[in-house]
Amino acid sequence: MRLERRGVCRCGVGEARAQCARMEEWKVGFSGWCRRIPWPAALVCGTVLVIAGGMVTTICGAPLHSQGALLLGDRMPSVAWMTLLWSVWYFLLGASFGCVIKLGGVGGVISLSMRTLYGYRGSLYFLPMILLGYLWYPLFFWAARFTLCVFLSALLVLLALAAGLNYWRVMRVAGAIVLLHAIFLLCCTLYLASLV
Repeated sequence: MRLERRGVCRCGVGEARAQCARMEEWKVGFSGWCRRIPWPAALVCGTVLVIAGGMVTTICGAPLHSQGALLLGDRMPSVAWMTLLWSVWYFLLGASFGCVIKLGGVGGVISLSMRTLYGYRGSLYFLPMILLGYLWYPLFFWAARFTLCVFLSALLVLLALAAGLNYWRVMRVAGAIVLLHAIFLLCCTLYLASLV
């Protein structure tokens, strides 16, 4: 199969021509989707959440005390891997927040569209989820309040589900990121509950 410079296919009949048409549709759809993402808002919000998370972990110190108290040495990844994992999660969550804020009209011109209402409602669940997530780290790793952290983790799962479902109505990728985070939090909550 040969492709010309303009992306128009010069191939035979039947399946090859249909495959070229599908490729062109995908290219147009993906480039249109990339243009709709408010990249500056996504990058700024993602970076702010990562920096705030880094400040919380720097203030509280390494999680070695709690890992020793729960005998988690062999059952948890290293601190470096967990730091990388949570940094990626917080960046993606911040990026999804930035997209919803920009696309939903929450941070711009106020309109009473359904997209705006879902953006506001999702942000009312999202912001407490992020703040409680930042509170969870010192409670678990510094104050060693393990039982309280299980309940807090369950609340985080509910907030993430509510935010993700509302964000889905504004931008599906942003909603999917928050819903995946809810699933991840649910797995972490169940694992933590089995340890306590």
